[in-house]
Amino acid sequence: MAVLNVLLRYGPLSRREICPITGLTSGAITNIVNDLLESDLAMEVGSLPNPGKTGAGRRRVLVDLKPDGALALGVHLGVRSVLVALGDLRGNLVRQRSIPNATDDAPYTLLKAVAEAASELVAESGGDQRKLLGLGVGCAGLVDPVVGVLKSMPTRGWRDVDVAGYLGSALQLPVAVENNRNAMAIAESTFGRGQKVEDFVLVHVGTIVGAGVVIGHRVHHGNSDAAGQIGHLVVDPSGPRCSCGQRGCLDALVSETAIVSQALRAAMGRRGIPRPGTDGGLLQAEDLFDAAARGDEIARSVVRDAGMYLGRAIGQIIRILSPDMVILVGRIFKTEELVMGPLREAALPESVRALGVSTNIVPSTFGLDLRVIGGVALALQQCLYSVQTAN
Repeated sequence: MAVLNVLLRYGPLSRREICPITGLTSGAITNIVNDLLESDLAMEVGSLPNPGKTGAGRRRVLVDLKPDGALALGVHLGVRSVLVALGDLRGNLVRQRSIPNATDDAPYTLLKAVAEAASELVAESGGDQRKLLGLGVGCAGLVDPVVGVLKSMPTRGWRDVDVAGYLGSALQLPVAVENNRNAMAIAESTFGRGQKVEDFVLVHVGTIVGAGVVIGHRVHHGNSDAAGQIGHLVVDPSGPRCSCGQRGCLDALVSETAIVSQALRAAMGRRGIPRPGTDGGLLQAEDLFDAAARGDEIARSVVRDAGMYLGRAIGQIIRILSPDMVILVGRIFKTEELVMGPLREAALPESVRALGVSTNIVPSTFGLDLRVIGGVALALQQCLYSVQTAN
């Protein structure tokens, strides 16, 4: 709905201020706003004097979204992590939980656990279930968003999983399904840094590396819904072999798995970076980034190299698309300027800046919560706000 979308992006606003943004008449806006107030999706939040020398006349009553007027469920179905959350109209997470899973879980076994967790979250919230609009799922894999099917997730060995059909039947809710990077990009466009720009690219660094591309406020899916597969961009032809058969792919150099492997090879038993077995488990990416923050030189060197390689790939994206912004999400960005300095230098060298390129490269303000906020945004876009996806 256009008025809700305007309130989301620019509110609070007076009814008169909403008219030119939507192109609707004052009479239509009055009726729509009254309906939104009655349905508890909007609220009046005060008033201001009329503009002018005296400010005489009726005051302008401001209208804004009522964040808890409706709720949506979001799911992040990742390579290693599965998250379920309940969010409000502004994408604020009301409740969230992680689901224990193994990469060899059968697809519908895991989806059953997702449905049970979603039901429990709704029950625990104690709210009016009539406020629950729907559920959105961001999947790490190739997705057909039109029918809600996960076409393939090679890391789990899944093919043709009817995510929307199963969860819709189990929960009796509308279900939207997307690739997880596209879902995160929709969340940024709906609630975050992408609200005020037309074109941006979201880059997610996790177990694999991928991107969501937004052009003219709309997600670009590309042929076969495969846009954004940047993990196999070659950034170092002499680099390590990737699972795809090429050498020096982004996945083989910058993914969390690759970074941990590089750090272990470089450490070779030296102090600083935790080694496998030191705490009874394997070295995790989080351990490595913590070590870098503490000043461990091996960890810092690996992180700086990852920033440089990622910057090379982002530089290629910028040269091709010239987006307004590149938004970054992943654990590695907790190292802040240690990774961001080499990344920006490689992505925007002087030769590129001389062409007038001014793409802003920034981390997401949501951090890792963006993974599950993506699902909330999907549900709200399908059920309430203007849909922002395109082929």
